[in-house]
This record gives sequence, structure tokens and C-alpha cells, in this order.
Amino acid sequence: MTKYLIYLKKEIDNAMLSPVSKKVIKSTINNLLNFNEIEYQNPNNLIKVIRLYLKNNENVNSSFTFIAHIKSILKHTSLKDMLDENDKDEIHYHYKKMLKLKKKQDDNIEPLYKNKINYIPYNQLIKIYNDRKHLLSWKDKLIYGLYILQPPRKVNYGNVKFILNSDTEIMNNNDNYFILDQSKFIFNDYKKNEPYEFDANEDVFNLIYESIKLGLEEHDIVRDYLIINKFENNMLPNTLSKNITRISKILYNKNISINDIIISFCSRYDLEKTEEIKIDTLLDDSKLLGININTFIKKFGKNYINNK
Repeated sequence: MTKYLIYLKKEIDNAMLSPVSKKVIKSTINNLLNFNEIEYQNPNNLIKVIRLYLKNNENVNSSFTFIAHIKSILKHTSLKDMLDENDKDEIHYHYKKMLKLKKKQDDNIEPLYKNKINYIPYNQLIKIYNDRKHLLSWKDKLIYGLYILQPPRKVNYGNVKFILNSDTEIMNNNDNYFILDQSKFIFNDYKKNEPYEFDANEDVFNLIYESIKLGLEEHDIVRDYLIINKFENNMLPNTLSKNITRISKILYNKNISINDIIISFCSRYDLEKTEEIKIDTLLDDSKLLGININTFIKKFGKNYINNK
């Protein structure tokens, strides 16, 4: 099945899809390749891989995204000619099932248990980080500060290249950048089909600048990427997420994820104590995070306090 999946990746490259869609769909194919070679001991058909993935993954959002990408692959590649009607029907069944579960989860006014036990008010997240950041290495302090010292956007900080001088260094429309002399982030691989840009605030800029100096002391050269792994390469999203959870354990003794930080940010107003919150506030905050306003309001309207 490995050669078969690699062939599908080539077909996705030639499909009439946006660059962002191609990238995320190909990442799903990479997941299938990993499952095929490592976890699932070379299953002989795609349907078996899908069943195993859904069985072993409890996260509704990631399961829905996975099966939605499978449907896109089915639509845009020769996969539709290789599967029989029963297999296609089963893929559609899984898609409808996960869509229903996702909608139920999104519309539920009660928080998920794991979100509830991990909840810390946003102002406390910042305070504890500032009080305990001396316990962290400069790399860990940088990773976590990017999500705590500014609105916690779901962007790929692990694939951000440094531009020290925007007048002399060349940029393209495919890579992500932090432009030091402008204190600006540019994300060309964001989920929207246009660059996503925002300025780093003073705290984040100082943190990044400090990390450049400390990295230079360690390696005698400015690293290429904002966040690097132990092999000095850019950090993959999954590795970055795992590091956030690991650092959270050090700071808060909780397995707080990136999504948990976003939830704290979105629910930082107390609806019961605040008499009026203007719609402009919600619109501004949703833009800060790059989140659709409807999704933002669903997160904002939930009370994620763990009553003790």
C-alpha cells in the first residue's frame, strides 16, 4: 500500500486545490504511511487503515479532519476508481458519523471533561508563567511564551524562518517568517488562502531577541528557524504540541494543550459578572486569533471553571 499512497500524493499535487488544502491533505497521507509502516503492520487495504485510525483516536476533531481529508482524496484522485461502492459507502458513513459527533461537541454548552480539569483562567496562566519561567530553558521559555505572552494563535511556529534584515534578505510566498527589524510574523501556510500577518508585541519581541542572543552563544551562529528541535532542525507541529504539554506540566502541573490555552483566552471574560460585552470586542478577539467569529463565540460562551 505504501507505493499506492505515494502515488496519491503526486495526484494531489496536480489537483485543482489551494496550496494550503494540498498541504493538509498530503499530511493525512503521510499519517497513513506512518500507520502502514509502524502501527498497523502493513494492512492490505485503505478501509482497514481508516477503521483502525478511528478506533484508536478518541479526539473527535482530529478524527473528523482525518475522514474529511480522505473524502477530498477520494474526490480529487484515482482513489475513486480503485475502491468499490461498499468501501465508498463506508467512508461516507464514517464522515457523516464524525460530522454529527463534531457538531454535537461544538454545540454542547458544557465543556469536555479534559478541558474542565485543565482549565486555568488566562490571567493566572500568564502570572504563573512569569513567576516560574526561570525553571525553563531558553528554548522552552520561547516556545511557551509565543502562546502566553500574545493571543494563542493556532499557527505553525515550528516552521518560521528568521529574516534579520528585510531590506537585504529575500522572502518567498511559500515559507513563514519572523522579520526581526519589523517585529512581524508572516504565515504563508495558514489555513486561509492568503498570508496571515501580525506584529509581535514588546514582550514577545524581547523573548525572541533574547533567544537569538542565547542561541548565538551556544552555537556561534544565528539559527535558521524560530523554534528548533534537538537536531537543530525546524520543529514539526506534532512535536511542538507535545512540548507545550510537557512544559505545562512543569509550570502548572497540568497537561495543558495549545487548545486549552486558546479556551482560557476565549473564556477570559466572566459572562455572569460582566454586564455588557460589545460585539466589537468579540470580533476583535476572533480576528486576533484568526478564528471564525461563530467558532469563537462557541468557545467564548462556555464556562470552563473546574469547581472544587
